[in-house]
This record gives sequence, structure tokens and C-alpha cells, in this order.
Amino acid sequence: MTLTETEDAVRRRTAINDYLKRLLQHKELQVRVDQICTPNPLLSDYKCSQFVQFARKLARS
Repeated sequence: MTLTETEDAVRRRTAINDYLKRLLQHKELQVRVDQICTPNPLLSDYKCSQFVQFARKLARS
């Protein structure tokens, strides 16, 4: 393997790891949102939807 091929392989591996990390964070966030919104009768639908929108914005950043 040449140096360029090695660098490309490292970049690909890093990109894949970053993607998997963000995917895992998104799934964990979705689980937390579901835990907060679903069983909580005191949280109105409007506040729950606001919370979900906020959580999705965090996940994108």
C-alpha cells in the first residue's frame, strides 16, 4: 500500500467511525425522548413536540 492509499484508508475509516458515532447518539437521543414523552401525562403534546424538535436540532449539530 502506498502512502496515499494508506491515507485514504485512514480517512474512510475515520469517516465511518464518525458516522457510526453520530448514528448511535441519535438512537440514544430518540430513546430518551421516547422515555420522557410517552409515559409522562403531565407533559402536554405541544411541550413534548417542542422537546422533540429541540432534541433533533441537537442531534444534527
